[in-house]
Amino acid sequence: MKKIYTAFLFVCAFTVGNSQKVYFKQTFDKPYFSGTTNFLTSGDYYGPPTTSIYNQIAASCDYSSPTPDSTQFTFIGTGAAGVDSLVSDGNGGYALQLQKTSGSSNSCTLERSVSVSPDSIPKFLFISFDVTPSDFSASKAANSFYCTVGKLLDTLRSESATTGLATRLAISPNGGATNIFRLRDPGTPVTMGVDSFTTGSKYTVSFIVNGASDSTLYHTYYTPSGILDSVKGMHWDAWITTSSGVTTKQLSSRVMANPTNPLQGFRFLVTNGPQVAYTLDNVIVSDGGVATLPINLAKFDAAKINATTASISWTVANATNVKQFQVTKSIDGSTFKSIGVVSFSGIKAYSFVDNNLTLGTSFYRLSSIDKNGLTHYSNVVTVINKASSIAGLYLAPNLIRNTATLTIDAAKKDYITIKVFDIIGRAVLEKAINILEGSNKTNVDLGALKTGSYFLKTVASDGSSQTTRFEKL
Repeated sequence: MKKIYTAFLFVCAFTVGNSQKVYFKQTFDKPYFSGTTNFLTSGDYYGPPTTSIYNQIAASCDYSSPTPDSTQFTFIGTGAAGVDSLVSDGNGGYALQLQKTSGSSNSCTLERSVSVSPDSIPKFLFISFDVTPSDFSASKAANSFYCTVGKLLDTLRSESATTGLATRLAISPNGGATNIFRLRDPGTPVTMGVDSFTTGSKYTVSFIVNGASDSTLYHTYYTPSGILDSVKGMHWDAWITTSSGVTTKQLSSRVMANPTNPLQGFRFLVTNGPQVAYTLDNVIVSDGGVATLPINLAKFDAAKINATTASISWTVANATNVKQFQVTKSIDGSTFKSIGVVSFSGIKAYSFVDNNLTLGTSFYRLSSIDKNGLTHYSNVVTVINKASSIAGLYLAPNLIRNTATLTIDAAKKDYITIKVFDIIGRAVLEKAINILEGSNKTNVDLGALKTGSYFLKTVASDGSSQTTRFEKL
């Protein structure tokens, strides 16, 4: 065995970065609007449009545009059933208030219907926003405020899958209870929801969506409280932070409604029952700041065994709360996929064999899942698997008295070692030769060997090898 790359993670501190790519940011603060409380009106958008062109976007509305920059929605509108206005955020700035006034159709729509990224459609979105629901009563039980992501289209007033909806979360009354709202998964409105939030206070909601098409592709993100968590592909999480700074994970690993739809845009929408107002502010759409957090390991090691196999081993320094380990692998160093799970048994040393080693560089990372459901990560180690010089190996005759001819088909020029072992693995002969690209023939004198079974092994300079068996007469 030849180790191509070995990495050790000692019990010292392992520093990680918290870089974050921001796709969109809107605070609704415009200093020169001081004193204005009704800048946005119901005339900002008339819709839905009957053509591909927006019917109207108010010329004075700097928060929306058919060709938006990174701080503008595609449009903001209410139709005839709602009102939007700028109100004080309590800190000298402004927030956007949305209120349903009549009717049963959707209203108060804020939409970003172009790709949130200028270069590509992301697979992962971390959407954070402040929201203050006004008081609810039993008569307003049908009211809901949605945050939706997906392939958003011009006719974005429908919640049907035909609009390109990928998934969404909702804020709505708790079954008609007075002044209590629920954060819920609209896919399971009755059984899934957290009902402990009072209206009239500002909350920060964090909606984390992993649009990867494979449920084994986990994405790591920093939670609003600054720790690391992860969400698997085709699923989403949701967190709430109260005005006093208490952060809790309210919805975990919820299945996306239509995971095949791309995360191309996002929307906020007030729908159903009238008279409830929501105040929205500080909208940020980003990748959440991807990073890794070290497990408390004494060693993490990856090594090549042969052309198709690698060994991953680790030694635990302190893991009293660990439930299991997950070995993940990447071929690009960015997207990691689970290749196996190892249960925590209380011992210190563990190992795992990857039987699908491919050519090139393979990246390995260890995930530690604790009893509380949180996932922590090791650093990344690599195994480099170069193409072997030896494409074919032939020894003739197979029943040998004295000398045999060894034919080596080589993919490239190299320096190789020929080794002969007896049946119990003892080395009995060794020689080194140079080979050229193509077919190479060399005579091997085996006359001094005793009668019996033997193995001839050729080892290339990169550690790859091939073996053939023969009988000595």
